Amino acid sequence: MGLFGRLLGWDASQGAFNVVCAERLYQLSDQGTRDRLFSAAIDLVARVQRRSREDIARMLSSQDRKTQLNVIAYAAAEIDVPSPLSGYPWVVEKNPFVSAAQISDDHILAAVKVVSREMGTAMHWPGNSERLTFSA
Repeated sequence: MGLFGRLLGWDASQGAFNVVCAERLYQLSDQGTRDRLFSAAIDLVARVQRRSREDIARMLSSQDRKTQLNVIAYAAAEIDVPSPLSGYPWVVEKNPFVSAAQISDDHILAAVKVVSREMGTAMHWPGNSERLTFSA
């Protein structure tokens, strides 16, 4: 995930698979697992931003869905929650906010198409404007 990855689109493609895996994890998870993931995501941000958990939760809730899911993917890797899609491990990035900015809707839709084909079932992408709500 460096200069060549950005130039060749590798980072965006890998990030899109992170987003799709995190979306699938969110869809399959019960509320307890979701709360654990959200808490881990807040903890990740708290390590680099000196803000209250409530402020971080509000900030994460205001981000677009691909950014939220990229942070959740990072958090899932940190707390050893496996990717729900075999063959697609989490790709841990230094800054999931910057990485999400490189991912276009086309990257996500292509990843959804590939994963849906491999799973043998249609996967739903709710769109980038539908946000998750984080709570501290």
